Amino acid sequence: MSKKWPIVCLLCLLLCSCAAEPAAQTEAPQTTEAPAEAEPEETAEAAPEETEEPAEQPEAEAPEEVPAETDAEESTAPAEPEAQTDSGEQEAEAPETTVPAETETVPPQEPETTVPAAPPVPPDTVAPGLWETADGLYYVQEDRTCLVNGTVGYLTFGADGRYTSGDATLDAGIDALVASVCPDVTADREARLRLLYDHIRDNYRYLSMDHYEAGSTDWGNSAAQIMLDQGKGNCYNFAALFTACARRLGYQAYNVAGHEYSATNDHAWTMIEWPDGVTYLFDVQLEYAYQYMYSNRRDIDMFRVSGDGTYYNSFVYYFP
Repeated sequence: MSKKWPIVCLLCLLLCSCAAEPAAQTEAPQTTEAPAEAEPEETAEAAPEETEEPAEQPEAEAPEEVPAETDAEESTAPAEPEAQTDSGEQEAEAPETTVPAETETVPPQEPETTVPAAPPVPPDTVAPGLWETADGLYYVQEDRTCLVNGTVGYLTFGADGRYTSGDATLDAGIDALVASVCPDVTADREARLRLLYDHIRDNYRYLSMDHYEAGSTDWGNSAAQIMLDQGKGNCYNFAALFTACARRLGYQAYNVAGHEYSATNDHAWTMIEWPDGVTYLFDVQLEYAYQYMYSNRRDIDMFRVSGDGTYYNSFVYYFP
């Protein structure tokens, strides 16, 4: 019996251990289930936290956008009043500028009386008639005053008393030409006219251009200006330039558009009513042609040529 007792005790221990293991296995599921239930709860709590963070981010961004829009509105709102204020100030200033403008329009009327400079007073040594100075050509009247805004034959004198062609540009060109060719106003007037005649003949060239109707005279200024500008022209331009120079020296000169050689050959020349009462013919282009253009070149003198109204220095002229 004493030897079997330990065996019995060992068996009892084994039985107790076997009985304890199922109980432990039964309790283990309960212990594992409790954490499993707790884990989903933590996950569920974590999930809302993750979802709340995105929800909070938009809410945080929304306030940021709202101030941005508010700033934009605030920045635009002041801009509009400023623009309106500026325009209002400009509109207020506009009348201020127009007021001086109205006063500025008054002075231009004053130059109208002052622009025409008073003509010079001729010295006692100057007799009535033409009077040329370094400033221009004047006409002294019997009362010893210079003619103003008047004409003497083919010569016109302006508001300042000086001779004018009626074209300021042409006047300046003719003055410059006269000053370069014969600047001495005290020299013999006919000698100066001859210098101008020779200068035009030798320094200008022929160019085929439009012709003018026989008897017309309104082409003088434009034809002379063309000759000055381009240095070339036809008989109308040669005649017009010389006529303009002759008038600038005080000669009663005029252009003629007619025919030469035959009744169908268009031509133009200059006529000058000389102080001796005779009207002379001047044909600078014909003299130029015989010296520089024609094959049968020869020297001819068409300066101050007298004639019978048809023949001038053996050349036939058809007056309109």
